[in-house]
Amino acid sequence: MEEEVKISFWKKFKISIFGLEDYKKLVVQKTSKTISYIVILMLIFTFFLTLAITYSFSGTVNKVKQYIDQNIETLNFNNGKILEIVQKKRTHKISIPLLPVTLEILEKYNFQVPKIRENTMLKYIKEAGQKAGIIGKHIVTEDRGSKITNTTYYKYELIGTHTGRRSFISNMLKCGYDGHILMKITGHKTEASFKKYAKLSSEDAANVILDGEARKEESKEKQTNQPVTKSKIDVLDYLFAEDSLLRLDELQNKGIDIYDLTELKEAINVIKDTKRTDKPKKFLAGFDKSTLFTRIDKLDGIIWDIARRCFDFTLYQVFQQKVIELGLSERIKEVMDRDEIDGFWYQEYSLGKLEEENGF
Repeated sequence: MEEEVKISFWKKFKISIFGLEDYKKLVVQKTSKTISYIVILMLIFTFFLTLAITYSFSGTVNKVKQYIDQNIETLNFNNGKILEIVQKKRTHKISIPLLPVTLEILEKYNFQVPKIRENTMLKYIKEAGQKAGIIGKHIVTEDRGSKITNTTYYKYELIGTHTGRRSFISNMLKCGYDGHILMKITGHKTEASFKKYAKLSSEDAANVILDGEARKEESKEKQTNQPVTKSKIDVLDYLFAEDSLLRLDELQNKGIDIYDLTELKEAINVIKDTKRTDKPKKFLAGFDKSTLFTRIDKLDGIIWDIARRCFDFTLYQVFQQKVIELGLSERIKEVMDRDEIDGFWYQEYSLGKLEEENGF
């Protein structure tokens, strides 16, 4: 056996790449030295690989920053009711009206919406779609050159950020707003490009006209029904302790732990009281319950969070039962069973832990 010769790291490195005929010099090295050489080699490789990845990532970040600098100049909230967007490459300004539901969300965060990664946002949107009951199936046909594929998806799996743009246009058209007005908001320059987003069937168009006529009739009766607004608020307070829940939600948003407060325990007892539906049934007969849908959606989110935190399935189920019994929501059609609720809570808990671990 040949005697071991001391060889420096860089000489070993040179032999490994260029001096194959001198490999026998490496073979006679001690095992510990060989392992040490391999570890150092791996560290150097990792260092250069990390350097390359960092350089590539910084290049992507710079491109995004450059795009933002070149395209988007300002995002302004005009009087808290209009979002104004001005692009540097264009001379015109786009003004987007902030509807009541949007304002509620923005006010909750003091108009400073938390930043979120796009993939996480898409995941949340799809889960929201599933929770909202958008579970029908849709076949997507793709032409991949020589092969045409048909893939079946649940509708909520196809929802993305761009869906909001299409939905806004379609919903506003259904509400009777003129397409030319909407084009000023969406920024479309031609009717052809706008119509690609407009999904309004003949039936929808007929309903727009009928709804317009119905609104005219409602406006005539508005004066006689003026006291109803306050009474509607009292009904929701009677059924779900609305005033207390809204106040507690505001405290929680300020970082206060509400779960030991007596007011919360009293509110939970009100919600769980199944005998509280008799009087509202008589009162709500003949009223337009759709005016309560936005408030119910707000309460739905608050009660869902409280039930999850308290691990109280009955609380949320009784809330759903009351809403269904009184016809207070188009979205809530059936009471979720315990396993279904537990599944959603587990998903939300898992996502919350993931966000904490990754600093989202």
